[in-house]
This record gives sequence, structure tokens and C-alpha cells, in this order.
Amino acid sequence: MPQGVIWYRRMNKTAILFALLLFHFALNAQTEDNILNAIEEMQTEASDAENLTFAVEEFLSQPLKKYNINTATHEQLLILGLDNFQIFCLENYILRTGQILSLNELKFINGFDEKTVDRISLYLYAEREAKKHSLNVDSIAKYAKQDIRFQMMKNLKTPYGFVRTDGKGFKGDNYASTLRYRFRYYDRLEIALVGDKDYGEPWYYKNKTYGYDHYNFSVTLRHLGKHISQLTVGDYRLNIGEGLAVKQSFSLGLFSQAGIKHSNSFVTPFSSSSEYNYNKGAAVKWTFGRFDLLTFASYTPLDYNLRSIVQTGYHRTQTEIDNKNSNSIAMGGVHCNIFTEGLIWALPLWFTGLKIRCVWLRAIITDTTLREKPTACLL
Repeated sequence: MPQGVIWYRRMNKTAILFALLLFHFALNAQTEDNILNAIEEMQTEASDAENLTFAVEEFLSQPLKKYNINTATHEQLLILGLDNFQIFCLENYILRTGQILSLNELKFINGFDEKTVDRISLYLYAEREAKKHSLNVDSIAKYAKQDIRFQMMKNLKTPYGFVRTDGKGFKGDNYASTLRYRFRYYDRLEIALVGDKDYGEPWYYKNKTYGYDHYNFSVTLRHLGKHISQLTVGDYRLNIGEGLAVKQSFSLGLFSQAGIKHSNSFVTPFSSSSEYNYNKGAAVKWTFGRFDLLTFASYTPLDYNLRSIVQTGYHRTQTEIDNKNSNSIAMGGVHCNIFTEGLIWALPLWFTGLKIRCVWLRAIITDTTLREKPTACLL
């Protein structure tokens, strides 16, 4: 093809693009800088003029329809200029934290800098998806997402507990391991399993034949029927009064809107490797119009010595192993939120109790007979 014809066709495409941009700027004068930046990026990434024309025309058509960030398809996000890595990080963020409540959350997602967020926010909005996904087996098998992670670590140093020869040293090896499994089907079904072993803890000892030293497991169902908004069975934490009421799930550190979303829920499935400060039982959140009602009950084993509750979670020495699950705490109650215009009234009522453990001692009486009597009762 003669060079003159090629030059004419390119000039013709350039004129079309220029006319489209002028028309677009007239409709959206307040966003000129953002659109110019987007066009500039497309120009540097396009392999030829034909691809550039297609990309710009697709881009300029987007203001006619904004997409919900929670329901946008992979192809729609690609048209907006996101790459596969950014889309993967976005989908993983929604999977782990729930639907996006504000586009400001995008700044906390890996791969989304301020420039990217400003560009795509012109064509996106955040709205919770009202669709209720079915809990039938076929749908769960097709759309559920699973994540499994295994971690093994070795201590490069050799602590004294590994070399002691007086029988008070560590019973296990110098390795630590964590196994995490998560099954999630939209916001309807969530299953979490965590196994954890610390340095020095044995894989096997008496009355323990199941590998990891500690397991956390939970099953959560949401939107069951008309009034049950959440049912959690297994390990969970309570978020009553931002975690202050039961002293769980409270943090003074910096947190994103993802953390705010979690704190707004009465119950959070516990999927941490921590072995303390959680509940083992069941919790149900009910919804009746302006009333939110939480009912919960738990019976959680605790490590306990003669003086206090042990919170470290270590079971390396024989003494620590003997203290494992040697006590328990029972807790249950009801919490009600009443929503009125501008106010939320909270009415909490719960009980908690730690099993009393008595220390018995054999005492020798002057008549040489033996009998047992309690010498101390410790909480």
C-alpha cells in the first residue's frame, strides 16, 4: 500500500479520536485530567493504531454505564484498564473481607495505587449485591472457592530446651508448622480449618494422636430463612461493643475499611492459629425488623496451672503438656440491638464461668491414719 494512503488513514483515525475526546470532554469537563492520563497510558501500551482506536472507543463508551465493583465481570474490568494481577487481587479481597462498601477500599488492595483508583473510579460504584445465591449442591460445587496453605519453618538457633538432659526439655523437634484451609461460597457458606504446631512441640504424645498440637475449625452459614442472618458452629469470636464487652476482636492499631466491615458483625469465624481468647460452641444472629438479636453459647478448654490461665499456647515440656486443656470456661448469653432513627440501643446479657479446680493434699494425722482434705481452691 502506498505510503501516502497509509499516512492518510492514520491521520483520519487521529482526527476521529480527537473528535471523540472533544465530545467526551464537553460532557465530563470535571474529569479531563483523569481521562487524559488514561488515554496516555493506552497510547503507550497499544501495539498499533488499530488497537489504540479500539481501546479508546471502548474506554469512551464506559461513562454511559457505571459498573458495580462487586459484580463487574473479568472482561469489564479489563476494558477499564486493570490487568489480570489487579483483578485477581480485587477478587481475593472481596472473597476474604466481603463485598466492597466504598471505592476508597481499593487503596488497600495490592496492585491499586492512587493513580489507578482515581482513573477507574469514574466508571465504577460500590453497592452490595442483593442477589441471594442458592445453597444447592450443584451451585456450591461450581462456584465455591477453596484455599489451602502449608507452612513449615525451622529455627536456625538451638534453644536450651532442646539440649536439656534433666527431663525438663522440649519433647518435640525444632520445627514449626501451620496448615490453613478455607472453603467459601460467596457470602452464604464458609468453612475454615487451621492446624498449628510451635517449635519444640511433639507431633505425637500420650492421648494425642492427630498430628498438630492445636486445631481451630468453624462452619458459617448466612441468610438462612427470613430471620436467621448468620449461624456459626465451631470456633468464633464476638464483636460486641467493638470487642470491648467480651474483650475479643479489639485493636487500637490502624485498620482499613475491611476491618470496619468485620467489626460491624456480631460474630466472626475464628481462623487464627492462636490458642486463646476465642469461643468454641455456636452463635446465631437473628434479624426481626429493627431488632438484631445475637444468641451464643460456648464451652472452651483452657490451659491452666496452679496459679492462673496460661495464654501462651506452648506445649513443649511435660509440664506444659500436662496443663493443656486442664480447665475450661463456659459462656453464653443474648445481645440485642434496637435501631431507631439516628440511634442504636444495645441490651447485652450474658454469663461466664471458669471451672473451679481444687488442689488436694494427703495429710498425715497424729494417729497415723491417712485422709484427704482440700488445702486450696483456686479459680
